[in-house]
Amino acid sequence: MADNPYGPVTMSDSSHLTDDDWELSLPPIKYRSYPGADKIKSLCNELRDRHTTFTLATTGVCVLFLITMVVITLAVGYNTKRLPADFQLKWHHNYRGLEFYPVPEDKSILIYFAPNDFITSVSHPIRQSLDSVLGNYSTVQQLNETVYTNCNATYSPMDKTCRVSRTMFGDSCTSSRNYGYGGGQPCVFIQLNLPDGVTIRPITKESPLWEAARAVVENVSDPSFLPFTCDGTTQGDRDILTSVDGYGPHGERIMYFPKQGLMSYIYRERKPTHPFLKPGVMVQFTSLVSGHTVRITCTAWGQLYDAENRIIDHTLLSTYFALYVNHE
Repeated sequence: MADNPYGPVTMSDSSHLTDDDWELSLPPIKYRSYPGADKIKSLCNELRDRHTTFTLATTGVCVLFLITMVVITLAVGYNTKRLPADFQLKWHHNYRGLEFYPVPEDKSILIYFAPNDFITSVSHPIRQSLDSVLGNYSTVQQLNETVYTNCNATYSPMDKTCRVSRTMFGDSCTSSRNYGYGGGQPCVFIQLNLPDGVTIRPITKESPLWEAARAVVENVSDPSFLPFTCDGTTQGDRDILTSVDGYGPHGERIMYFPKQGLMSYIYRERKPTHPFLKPGVMVQFTSLVSGHTVRITCTAWGQLYDAENRIIDHTLLSTYFALYVNHE
């Protein structure tokens, strides 16, 4: 192997470097150091580190936002999939007819609840709604003997307010027992509103409602009460209600308090200046199935009369709502 004709370049040789094209000597190579170079380098490193940290933080926030949106979307989709799409009706005050409580938060006719949420929330909207309407029936509110009196089928003076005791609406449907919602057996309170001058009595053969009501009313033994019933609105709803055993004392799936129905004798001619406690029925449903919406129709089987004791032509007094329990 031939020897390398070129010797190593040393610092002293740098002063004799030449341009090959022009054979001109090149100036010596010199190195200069700047006092701020280290500071500039440190600043660049710091900016780079800050940029990296900012990038990571921004990425984390974006990922968290995306996860949150996915969870919300899934939750909405979960509920939408299970809730009915045909609920266009809204809860409204009925001046002549039945109305139910609790009033749903969205003012719809769907009473939606999760038992666990109801137990952990002291001020649950369902409890507040029922507490509000039932507070008028407390014993303390009816102590004044000059205003209130005990009425019955033969005694209901027009210048007094007939007492309606809170105890009539069942021991299992109280605020202290979560109105049954904590155990998935909800209680719904239903009142009958009638305008002044209108009374109600049991349906008789002379009533235009007789044929529609005959199967329910012809065996009623106590005419001082109006029969009151609730059931699934459609056959599908009734199938859901009967698909599991009821938890009533005797296996009842639907229980009524008072069992006889509405006290008809309280709807009599009375002074409008006096307070009026509207009779009501507490209805408890003990066979709901989690994740299934059940439409309910409740009916008060009575005939309306005007102030002249004439029959008022009307349809059956009914109210319509739905129940949905979510045990998940």
